[in-house]
Amino acid sequence: MPAPLKLSPFYDLHNNYSAEVEWDNWGGFATALKITDLDQELKAVRSNAVMFDMTPVVKYRIKGPDALAYMNKMTTRQMDIAVGRVTYTCWCNEQGKVIDDGTAFRIADDEYILMPGSNRQAYFEQLAAGMDLQVSDITLELAALTVQGKKSLTMIQALGVQGLEKLKPFRFDDYESIAGTIRISRTGFFGDLGYELWLDYSQAENLWNGLVQAGITPCGLDTLCNARLEAGLIIPEGGFEFEPIDPMANTSHDFNRSPFELDLGFLIDFKKPDFIGRTALLAESENGFMWHNVGLEIEDIIPAEHGSKVMLNGIAIGFVTSGLYSVSLEKNIALATIKATLSEIGRELEVMIDNQIVNATIVNKPFVNPERKSQTPAPAL
Repeated sequence: MPAPLKLSPFYDLHNNYSAEVEWDNWGGFATALKITDLDQELKAVRSNAVMFDMTPVVKYRIKGPDALAYMNKMTTRQMDIAVGRVTYTCWCNEQGKVIDDGTAFRIADDEYILMPGSNRQAYFEQLAAGMDLQVSDITLELAALTVQGKKSLTMIQALGVQGLEKLKPFRFDDYESIAGTIRISRTGFFGDLGYELWLDYSQAENLWNGLVQAGITPCGLDTLCNARLEAGLIIPEGGFEFEPIDPMANTSHDFNRSPFELDLGFLIDFKKPDFIGRTALLAESENGFMWHNVGLEIEDIIPAEHGSKVMLNGIAIGFVTSGLYSVSLEKNIALATIKATLSEIGRELEVMIDNQIVNATIVNKPFVNPERKSQTPAPAL
């Protein structure tokens, strides 16, 4: 019998807000898929602001004298970042295939908090063998609420938070609010101006109520997935952009991908003398790679689904990984994995949707990239 789903401190607040909440399982937590209307939630990201319950995100504390050495060994990116900074990174097996990606917060010289896409406790502990550090799962210690969209700064200011406009992208700090001291990072997965709020469970109700009173739109997981597609961001699991390689098994899948194949080559720092997968990735950078993750605009209003065939002159060259008719852009967009040698911007292709061949064009990502996302001071709109 499956274990009962865990409940975040925002669970009852969702139900009190709307009787239409649709629930699903995310990482063992009950998570809202949709709260009211999906299109309205997505429009609110670009015209107002949304909030989404991130409490289920897996969180690991990596602490000890060898924390930096550990993070540099495991991940592809240089992890000697300043305290108070956040970086996006990924990690691979020895063959250079991606195990997972996530954000890392430098809490102190000897401490990081890493937030991967999925639970990797056994693997993380295995890598720590012989090193002077501890890897602790702190998922249940922190609640989290992300506030994203055009008016996200204004919404958080309504909580009594002062000085947040000065926070630069990929930084974090502690702020006073109507619920007491909370940690806020200028990070997010919606492709817009946005922040993530990290707090104790006891602070959740006051924060939620303050944001609702300010006029924010609560949203569900479906809206997050669609907004990140507009931003050209990937999701690492079956049914999305790639199949993560299992670091604890010897099996592989034909949908495993390297960072280069996911358009994440910027995450690889070959100046580091040693990290897992370096040799394989260096060879790939010199010799080329098979697949590439691209953005498509499709000439139709019916969205392509994961697995929809992508063709060139009737010959299959890949498939769609995520598709969406964007109500914000009024465009039919998709991410696809196709043969790398055929992935140049502007190439005209075909996509099979509902047994119909539809024209498509490879375009630049992200599909949306508002200037406010990176402005400092951030605009209060």
